[in-house]
Amino acid sequence: MKKIIYSLAIAVFFIGCSDSFLDPDRPNTTTDETVADLAAESPEALLNIASSFDVGTINSLRTFGVGGSGGDHNDFGQKGIDIMMDVMSNDMITLESNTGWFFRNYNYTGRIQEATATSTIWNYYYEIIKGSNQTIGLIGNLPADALTQDLKYVLARAKATRGYSYLSLIQIY
Repeated sequence: MKKIIYSLAIAVFFIGCSDSFLDPDRPNTTTDETVADLAAESPEALLNIASSFDVGTINSLRTFGVGGSGGDHNDFGQKGIDIMMDVMSNDMITLESNTGWFFRNYNYTGRIQEATATSTIWNYYYEIIKGSNQTIGLIGNLPADALTQDLKYVLARAKATRGYSYLSLIQIY
């Protein structure tokens, strides 16, 4: 029985090794050249891909759990962060300062280094930045004549979303 197991392990080891796994020019790898070719051949297809990246990023602005809090009720996108900031600036007054989703922020204990809200805000904005960078990386390197008006719109929206995220991080931290 041991010989069979050793034989199978060796067979799997040799079958699992291949030089093509390390080949950087695999056909399913997207490069700037393949994106430029797609823009020349079918601008509509490139627009669909770029728009799907962009829509995914925009949807993350209002999705529960993007900040990676593990299920905290205050991790529900941009509006959750807006409420956290409003409560801390005393723009909103709560009747009881020790209950509710945002009571730690109201008591100014929710923004200490170990608090979940601190990492939630940081992780949330960097998820938005990551999504924006995917869109910008896809169409940002195309020559100006290859960009249609729709692609320019998607690119501008991705850059604006990324810029807003950086601005928010600067203001908060």
